[in-house]
Amino acid sequence: MSTWLYALRTDRRVQTEPEADPDRPGKVKSTQKAIDALAALVPAEALAIHAIVIEVTTQSMNGSDDMDVTTITEPGVLRGSFWALLVAALVAYVAPRIIGGKWKGLDFVRMLIGPAAFVLWMILQEPSAAQVVDPITEWSAALKVVVVVFGALGLGLLSGLLAYKADETPT
Repeated sequence: MSTWLYALRTDRRVQTEPEADPDRPGKVKSTQKAIDALAALVPAEALAIHAIVIEVTTQSMNGSDDMDVTTITEPGVLRGSFWALLVAALVAYVAPRIIGGKWKGLDFVRMLIGPAAFVLWMILQEPSAAQVVDPITEWSAALKVVVVVFGALGLGLLSGLLAYKADETPT
């Protein structure tokens, strides 16, 4: 799901009464919170644009061992796109909240989830724009996996907590 839709879902969650869970009187359906948490962790706009950028900044060839080898041909462009996409992931959340006049205090935290998730996706994916960004270029494969796993866990918990807070916010 996109960061833009995450912002719109947050608007909707704050504006409407949470949907009651018929199996647990007095409780809100957990699926609403899970969808919000998941939406926050997939900055679809930035990932889609990144896929296009990778196509024009890399070249794949068949190597000597019959395996494909991908070479980054435009590291400067790729590095610049990393930072631009980071900003785009931020703007994708901020814009609908501000335009809709729905900006709240916790949005200062929510706006960072999309960019942080984008960085985690980039660290794990190869080739990616993160491969030309210091200090990530120096990290071992093991360190990348550990950072991504714990980062995703932290972002998932944070976005879930923020979904609960959206339900508690008075309209």
